[in-house]
Amino acid sequence: MAKKVQLECTRTNGRWNKGDKAGFEHETAAKMLKAKNAAWKSTAAAAKPAGGAGEGGGAAS
Repeated sequence: MAKKVQLECTRTNGRWNKGDKAGFEHETAAKMLKAKNAAWKSTAAAAKPAGGAGEGGGAAS
């Protein structure tokens, strides 16, 4: 099974609503991201580092 690329819809587009996430084959995802006026963005670019509030980085009392 080929690894899929996760994309997020940036505006309502056909059956997709803003904020929807979906996995696509690499070639299909590349075409969708390169399209003029693309309605998709890669979620990998928006990935946040692990760890949130209260996890490390603070001074222990």
